Amino acid sequence: MSGFVLCILAFLTTFFVGMLNWRFSLCVLMAWGYFFGFLKANFVDSAGHFIFDASTIGFYFALMMTLTKVQNRFAWKPVKTWLILLIAWPVFMALIPLQHYLIQLVGLRGNIMWLPMVLVGAMMDGRSRVTFSIALVFLNWVSLAFAIAEYLLGVEIFIPTNQATSIVFNSNDIVGNQLRIPSIFANAHSYAGSMVATVPWLLGELIDNRKNPLKSYFLISGIVACVLGVFMAGPRQPVAILGLVITLFLLMGRINLAFLICLLVVGSVGSYFVYQNERMQRFMDLQDFDKVQARVELSLNSYFVDLVLDYPMGNGMGAGGTSIPYFLQTYLTNAVGLENEYSRILLEQGLIGLGIWIGFIIWLVFRKIDKKDPAFATKKLCWIYAVVILLTAWIGIGMMTTVPGTVLLMLAIGICVAPSLDKLGHTSFANTVKIFSRSIHIPAYQRGLARA
Repeated sequence: MSGFVLCILAFLTTFFVGMLNWRFSLCVLMAWGYFFGFLKANFVDSAGHFIFDASTIGFYFALMMTLTKVQNRFAWKPVKTWLILLIAWPVFMALIPLQHYLIQLVGLRGNIMWLPMVLVGAMMDGRSRVTFSIALVFLNWVSLAFAIAEYLLGVEIFIPTNQATSIVFNSNDIVGNQLRIPSIFANAHSYAGSMVATVPWLLGELIDNRKNPLKSYFLISGIVACVLGVFMAGPRQPVAILGLVITLFLLMGRINLAFLICLLVVGSVGSYFVYQNERMQRFMDLQDFDKVQARVELSLNSYFVDLVLDYPMGNGMGAGGTSIPYFLQTYLTNAVGLENEYSRILLEQGLIGLGIWIGFIIWLVFRKIDKKDPAFATKKLCWIYAVVILLTAWIGIGMMTTVPGTVLLMLAIGICVAPSLDKLGHTSFANTVKIFSRSIHIPAYQRGLARA
């Protein structure tokens, strides 16, 4: 089976499932995202790099054909203007031929492809969150099973050595020159980062809905799989982000017995396995101040001012290294090595694009979440996670192209800025029109027809 066939299959599965139920289609999309690295490594032809893109497009098409405008406008209203700006400016920049058209196209894809997932996150009500969290638990355990198998049998058994997997086999900085564990993801950082991204959803659902003990145990098991995966993978930054998210929630969130029990169970299980295995202790390097300082200085890019002076309007879409596949690298001109997401945005979108992103981040930081919202814990955790990721994006690159971490980030942004859909309850379409009419200014005579 070629990568092209897999692209078609990915598109069709999310599209047809989406025509039946967009919530299930989102879960199918996440499944393709989890297995993307494994599939790309084994189907290394050029089309294999766009399997997740095809799945995303299928999801979008199904969503556009099934959702009503009433639902869309209510859920999307707070963030719609920002998304228009964040998408429209890169599209405009892509029309300026500063790079080869293929580089421009791939660069545009990396800048806007998964931004609409913010709107999907804004539409997620209670039923959506339950469905999504259950799927994440299953996927987390599948990825952990692969990680354990790679740990015992070797990464090479599952991930072949080729041009698409060079980053996997270059990451051999674990004790004894052992490889980091990528599981079924493109690399170990994607694995660990995606695991951290699922914690707000699982932990938030656990806190918000505690009526079913069996469901609570199930969610806790998924969180345990997350934590073990983060430490097995090897990268240090996801460990720091996980600790920061939990600490901030302890300081800012609504603490209850469910959260404390989960923290105790997960902490005990994680600590036992981590301290029993030296391989899982790479995060201890964070205690080395000199090493951390050197890594931060590398990412800060001391020549940021030079980039501003040399490329005030950018160097073309894709010029910042937005996930350019190996077979297109020769088309890239004036390449600049970067370890800073905001330097990348500057290099590809210019000062105006960077300014739009800074404005959006400031707006998001000052968003307030209603404490009476039935999904308060989930929204608060997603807000904390999103803010932490955006404010630390100057350390490293790939915020907009990590599969499926970028989708999880955008969903988190969407749900934490959206109005509460849970308070509306499950009503008929006529009652839904009645409830939403004030938000979208439906004329009085149409509201009368809805009541009739």
